[in-house]
This record gives sequence, C-alpha cells and structure tokens, in this order.
Amino acid sequence: MAGQSRANLRDYYAFRGPCAAQTADAALRTPQAVRDTVRAFAYFGWTELYFDPTVTSLDQIDRLAELVLCRPSAAPGHVSRRRDRGRNRPGCGPK
Repeated sequence: MAGQSRANLRDYYAFRGPCAAQTADAALRTPQAVRDTVRAFAYFGWTELYFDPTVTSLDQIDRLAELVLCRPSAAPGHVSRRRDRGRNRPGCGPK
C-alpha cells in the first residue's frame, strides 16, 4: 500500500519536478507517524486537521478514524471491548 501511495503522489505532483518525490516521501504512512503528528498539532492548539487519502482503499478511512478519533474500526468482523465515552480527542490512540 505504501508503494501505491508514493506512486500516486509522485504522479499527482509530477508538475513540481524533483519536488514531487520529496512530497511523496513525506506523506504519513504509519500509525505512529499519524499519532505523533496529531499530538504535535494538538499541543499547539490545532483542533482541525485535514487528511487527504493517497490510495483508493476505503478501509484506510476506518484505520485513520480508529487512530485519530479513538473509535473502534467499523471493519467487518472487528470486535472491540473498549467503550467510547466521549473521550474522542486528537491523538488519544495507543502510544
């Protein structure tokens, strides 16, 4: 999936020449990178972030929501024992 993400971004930003690769390589692709970035923005008071998908896999939306909003995945077969009691705050997923 990471390879497809890089390829999509390089293609999209091809008009930027060599900078396209830098942009493609800078995208957040790991759960830890997403959590760290959300926490960093929250630390400085940001309350809204925009995540732009770089692949066409819809399950990535559920994965991102689980990380950022601390909600159990809506994926079929997913069973969660955690109750969400309004603690949806930026970066509250597992460390």
